[in-house]
Amino acid sequence: MFIHTLGQILYSVILPVFIIIGVGWLLDRKFQLDLPTLSKLNFYVFVPALMFVMLLEEKITAGELLTVGLFSLAHFALLFAVAWGLFLHRRLRDRQTVMTLGTVLYNCGNFGIPLVLLAFPGNRGAMGVLVIIIMVQNFVTFTAGVWLMERQARSTGSALANMLKMPTLYAIVLALLMRWQGWQLPHELLILNDPHGRPGVINYLANGLISIALITLGVQLSRARLSKALGPVAAVTGMRLFASPLLAAALLPFFHFNREMAAILVVAAGFPVAVNLTILSAEYRQHEDLASQSIFISTLLSAVTLAVLLAVLR
Repeated sequence: MFIHTLGQILYSVILPVFIIIGVGWLLDRKFQLDLPTLSKLNFYVFVPALMFVMLLEEKITAGELLTVGLFSLAHFALLFAVAWGLFLHRRLRDRQTVMTLGTVLYNCGNFGIPLVLLAFPGNRGAMGVLVIIIMVQNFVTFTAGVWLMERQARSTGSALANMLKMPTLYAIVLALLMRWQGWQLPHELLILNDPHGRPGVINYLANGLISIALITLGVQLSRARLSKALGPVAAVTGMRLFASPLLAAALLPFFHFNREMAAILVVAAGFPVAVNLTILSAEYRQHEDLASQSIFISTLLSAVTLAVLLAVLR
């Protein structure tokens, strides 16, 4: 029974995601796509648009926002502390920042959204939980992530300045403010919860994320080159795919989630290393090979580890 369930999950959930990633891989092999342009489109257009729409559209209660948000922040803080301590070893110290960020930042957006839609069909609450996780992950990426990279590469003042340039932060704040105040945008800009209405401009932008982001991931994976120093890559991958979901499961007794919500939180904690890590490491010229290899290996192995997690938890 378990093997049958595992096979179904691999076929119906994991395979569709990797097909789109494969399209990006093939396109880059054939045409050498412009990765910086794809990355900028994701970071400055599609991710902010999707976060804005999802935070307004999904039926998220204040209680869910608080509890799932606190859970995600607690998970991030504990995992960060463990990873930072482990990677203090003298042989890893110069790569400590990138390895720690690779452990705590996971691909809950372009990888997680289609996977959750396929893995939990018909569960409206599933996307609400994932939206909160994505919000927290984007927040810590563009605050703690940028801060650590900037401090290592430049200065504290530069870190603050660059944090304030990130549009996703403004999209999150504006969406939460609009929910709180009950504000609405004209239908030409945004349509919410109306499948028969013509999408607004922001809807079109938000709908572009999943395919473009997975293709971008495929381009990045096509350029990943394995080096002989696989120890740091293995350490990041192990922390991301194994330690992270175990830590999430250990935190569950301190919260009162229902079974499906708990399953989503643990599965999300087992997502592969975030694509954002490559963008941060490239921006600040910090161990780019380590970042791309960690994404490559963790994404490939996650096809198996996530299938097992889903088979156990669903």
